[in-house]
Amino acid sequence: LLLIPCLLILVPLPIFLFEYIIRSSLFEWSLTMPWLGKNFVGLDNFRKLLSDPVSLQSVLTAIVFTLSTLAVELALGLGVGHLLVGETRVISTLRGFILLPLVITPVVVGLLWRMMYQGNLGILSYTIGAMGFPKTTILADPRFALAAVVVTSIWQNAPFLILVVVAGIKALPSEPFEAALIDGASRWQMFFHITLPLLSPLLIIALLIRFIDAFRTFDLIYIMTAGGPGIRTETISMHIFREGFIVFHMGYAATLTLVLFVVVNIFAVMFWMATNKQK
Repeated sequence: LLLIPCLLILVPLPIFLFEYIIRSSLFEWSLTMPWLGKNFVGLDNFRKLLSDPVSLQSVLTAIVFTLSTLAVELALGLGVGHLLVGETRVISTLRGFILLPLVITPVVVGLLWRMMYQGNLGILSYTIGAMGFPKTTILADPRFALAAVVVTSIWQNAPFLILVVVAGIKALPSEPFEAALIDGASRWQMFFHITLPLLSPLLIIALLIRFIDAFRTFDLIYIMTAGGPGIRTETISMHIFREGFIVFHMGYAATLTLVLFVVVNIFAVMFWMATNKQK
């Protein structure tokens, strides 16, 4: 009964917003000229989406960005997390330092890394030049811009999975490991046959959270590259912003928002099915 007031607010709101987005996707209207009214276009926005290479590229870029960050973050989470399970003073201090990127806002992270990537003053560009490679403005180079943003996102968000792995390992029962040691199992065998299977449900939930967060990343990319050079780093969130608040095609922006919603929910269902399979 105590939850009813909260549910009366939280449940109808997403339903209303979803209905509003669907309705908006059937019209074309300008945010700057509301007096012109809304022009009903039916499914034209969806047809435009299927034939618009920029929109399709933004979805692909978002998927590449998301999967790249998740793969590296998972590897770092499992590898570094294992090293930080102990309770020594050094390890406890390192766990505290690892938290720092998580508490910095994406805007500040984007500004810091953008300065490091700058061609003349950036420490990373200078290091590349000092190693004998040709100097380049990394964020302005189509070959490296997306990778640079991915590295920045990993630096900020990998600590989340590292701490999840540390907490998960500490919560595991000791009996299976003791039995494996008696049977002569190696560390690698215990990791792949005991630790990883027991951690799988927790990792799936953590990866789902990170997937949703990474796929809709906007602020970090906007600060670092604003989707450039060209559209090289323009994810679907950036494209929605551009269509809605720069070009002012609100109906088409609503259509792109539906695509974002559908893709995220497809992957969420896949993660949910994987979690149930683990059970």
